[in-house]
Amino acid sequence: MSFGRRATMRLWWRSVAWVVCFAVPCPAQPDAPGSTPHAEPPQETLTEARRHFDNGIKLFHDENYAAALAEFEATYALKPGASSLQNIALCQKALFRYADAAQTLARLLDEHASELSEVERNNVRAALQELTALTRRVVFRVTPADATLSIDGIALSAGARSRGVVLNVGEHQVSASAPGYASQTLPVRVASGRAPAIIELRLEPTAGFVTVVTQQKAAAIAIDGQALEYDHWSGPLEPGEHVLQIYKPGHETVEEIFEVDIGETKLIRASAGGELEESSGTVDPAGPTPKLVGWYGLGAFNLMLVPDEPDGVDVKNSLNGGGAMSWGGRAGYRLLTPLAVELLLEGGLTSVTDACIDEPSNPNWRRIEGHSCSEGEAGLAYEIWAFRLGGNVRAFSSGRRARFASTLGFGAVQHRFELERTVNDDSLEAAALNAYVLVEIGVQFNLQRFLLEADFVTYVESRGAWGEGQNLFNEGGLKSLGIGLKAGWGEWSNR
Repeated sequence: MSFGRRATMRLWWRSVAWVVCFAVPCPAQPDAPGSTPHAEPPQETLTEARRHFDNGIKLFHDENYAAALAEFEATYALKPGASSLQNIALCQKALFRYADAAQTLARLLDEHASELSEVERNNVRAALQELTALTRRVVFRVTPADATLSIDGIALSAGARSRGVVLNVGEHQVSASAPGYASQTLPVRVASGRAPAIIELRLEPTAGFVTVVTQQKAAAIAIDGQALEYDHWSGPLEPGEHVLQIYKPGHETVEEIFEVDIGETKLIRASAGGELEESSGTVDPAGPTPKLVGWYGLGAFNLMLVPDEPDGVDVKNSLNGGGAMSWGGRAGYRLLTPLAVELLLEGGLTSVTDACIDEPSNPNWRRIEGHSCSEGEAGLAYEIWAFRLGGNVRAFSSGRRARFASTLGFGAVQHRFELERTVNDDSLEAAALNAYVLVEIGVQFNLQRFLLEADFVTYVESRGAWGEGQNLFNEGGLKSLGIGLKAGWGEWSNR
């Protein structure tokens, strides 16, 4: 039967299709020749379209809607017309693809409205409204923003993601992936509604993200021996150590080891024949080098030479006569890359076993017998306990893995002096509250977030200010010099 012989069937269908078919699905009959504004295709094309159309009718009545949809789409591709689009929409609705069916009906009104009567157009609009109520626009917000997103196995374009995508009500499978991140697939349930639904997805990083910018044109970039790009490269890297090489003819090759942590964003500015400059945080090759700020903590141990003696006492041998040490902790915050502030809490002990009294006239030592320096006697033993509380200002040089560090601190120190019993069973205990100044100069190493430091340490403590022992240190206080070791953890990051 030709398309022309079905003309009367088409006229009958046009009168009832949109009243009946969306309640009881039934396919429309083909368009009559001359009823469409499109140019009439060749006879062999019409024959092929007729074959697809007949197959679609049979498959539809067999409720094989997916196959029927393929046949009607093939019919429309060969001979565009209102009936084919109508049947495509019916198949899509039968397959519960309400969003696609609504889009097909909208296309029917846009491209073939002139082929429909006013009653038919109204019926299409009513069906379109019914289908639209079974859909909802969904906007996806994905981190990272350049992740690939797909819904039910169909990839979404950047434009579709920005304006949102219309989905059927019900459950959908959403998949997101990006280089350097763990892919994620999860079910999303969409309920009907007029306002767009907002769905947020955040992928977990599995790598660090590095951008290398060279200071010279045509400088080649390689990482771990693999050539990458010229001038600029950006991409994910496995966490850990990597080797960066910068090559340029006529320049010395630069080769440097750098580290990257999971989720860290690092910018490296490199120059062939020059040094590398590393920074962490949001990458902006045209912007300033990011600043490193954040909390850190350090445990400290200092080994000191025996400091100044109390007034009237002489230590005969500073190396063999005793020792001094201090221990404690620092809690600090790195305000800027080169500057930090710290709170210091520290205890200390000076222990002397070989001292003598060189000023017997001092009232503190007048009653002590058998330890006079003038008579060559020694063996006087005493201890000075110290407790310090204060604040420090710390300065750093540039450098991510190694840097110079210097500290200037001020605070209060409580001294407690204990003299052991002598030959005549005399003993002495006294305490004083003093002020101190701390100066440190050293080198700090960064092993990922673990910190190690070695310093030269100097304490200058004032004369006794308050307490029963204030006149023990009344000629300039105590001064000590030694070395210090520190270890701790840094949580500074780019801000």
